[in-house]
Amino acid sequence: MGPSSATPVDVTVADHIGSQNLSNGTLATLFARERTGRGQKVEVSLVGGQIFAQCSDLLWASGRRYALVRSYDEITQDEALYENEYLQRIEQPEWGEITMVGCPIRMSDTPSRPGAIARNGANTPRRSSSTSAIRGRRLPRSARAAYCSRMTTIDWYGCATFCLKTAGMKIFLDAYIDRAANAQGTGLRADDVKECDWIVVGHSHFDHLYGAERIAANTGAKLIGSYETIRVMEQAGVSVGQMICVAGGETINLGNDVTVTAYPSQHSCVWSHTQMAPPGEVCIGDLGLTWQEQRARFEELIGYFANDLEKVAIEHLMASSQGDRGDGGALVYLFDTPDGRLLYQDTSGHWSGILNTLRPDVAILAAAGRGNVDGEPIQGSLAQFVARQADLLRPRRVILCHHDDWLPGFSIDTDVAPIREELALVAPGTELVTLSYLDGTEILPIR
Repeated sequence: MGPSSATPVDVTVADHIGSQNLSNGTLATLFARERTGRGQKVEVSLVGGQIFAQCSDLLWASGRRYALVRSYDEITQDEALYENEYLQRIEQPEWGEITMVGCPIRMSDTPSRPGAIARNGANTPRRSSSTSAIRGRRLPRSARAAYCSRMTTIDWYGCATFCLKTAGMKIFLDAYIDRAANAQGTGLRADDVKECDWIVVGHSHFDHLYGAERIAANTGAKLIGSYETIRVMEQAGVSVGQMICVAGGETINLGNDVTVTAYPSQHSCVWSHTQMAPPGEVCIGDLGLTWQEQRARFEELIGYFANDLEKVAIEHLMASSQGDRGDGGALVYLFDTPDGRLLYQDTSGHWSGILNTLRPDVAILAAAGRGNVDGEPIQGSLAQFVARQADLLRPRRVILCHHDDWLPGFSIDTDVAPIREELALVAPGTELVTLSYLDGTEILPIR
């Protein structure tokens, strides 16, 4: 067949490339949603995709190993292409100003410019092996030095109470600092706290909330908690204007580029035992109990407190009682900070479908009592429960809480070895970080 008899065939290359880019972008956003729980807007361009597709020609023309545009004057002189970032001017130390082909796929919270950082780092890859990278995006040297000089630290006050220091703020996670005379602890009281910006409370029981009223009064800190927590604190004298009610789903701006989002959670199955079991002990049964049956079991626990605890512990229980009407609905909190993402949980319970959508860098997980999985007691050990949560969350680091002997006769001084062993089996990529009281441990960024 000669050239004169050939039938031209039009190939809509740009259309095909645009469709392929849209497919790739959609897959990338689905992956980001699986990692972070957040969706993104995807945009692609026929022009941008066509320019990107010609990178090989542009490479060949420039003789370089990078996607540089050093010819094709009809392209590089078009300022509209720079405005749309299909082409980008970059300062390169060796060659001076060069023109780089832009990314033809845009996602709303993912950078497309070299060196850019996504808003709050929300949807960029959360893991990096380099100390000079933030959520997967490399910064200029000066910015890296400024970033690496920052850090987020945490002080453990025992039980589930911490002081989080991040972005120039002090944020108390729970507020239970006072202890019975026979209990482990720091020896401090809530009255000793002189500086605090925020108090974030997981649920309304005394061993989490007691003391928040004094910290709020002494420092002017604002308090975040469930509606029951706010009711108890108002009754204790805290101004309603100083508190924020949450039930799950709310994101609160704490200032200094730090936010916290509340999520519904579950309380441990405290009704299922008297003194807590060792973390490696397997517990089964107690499934399908009605609220009334669980309540009857809980009354047995109250009787145990009244008759089997030492006198100093009973006196402490009476002094710390603030009239709560239950846990008020347990919550977990996800903090987004300039240094990374932190999850805080103060009781051993969760909704699996919620935890599975969160992707913290560091997770503080309660390790006390019998775990609650979607409303039912775990059929297994506490160690298995903690490891299961780490598998759902996939953090780089886990910090335990509620595992010291904060109320002897009920709590125990938890041996973390079974938890460490289970984590190594189920979540080998997660590091277990053990804290001592008030040791100011650096937890973020992940270096």
